[in-house]
Amino acid sequence: MTVKRVLAIIALCGWGVLIALTVIFAFIDSRVTNAAFKWLIAADIILPVLIWVLMMIGRRVRNTRNDNDPNK
Repeated sequence: MTVKRVLAIIALCGWGVLIALTVIFAFIDSRVTNAAFKWLIAADIILPVLIWVLMMIGRRVRNTRNDNDPNK
């Protein structure tokens, strides 16, 4: 398996754990879990966006590097 595929699987597993924890904390009534639930909701939104941004930056860097290749 390629490095990209392994990183994608790790990211999906991590996101799955975050979603599972969010669902579990939604049914527990406590002040501590209430705060953790809010942070988990934020992480559920931020993680995919962060991955998307990093992929876009990587694609731009790769394209810039290929455009400057003198062997073309």
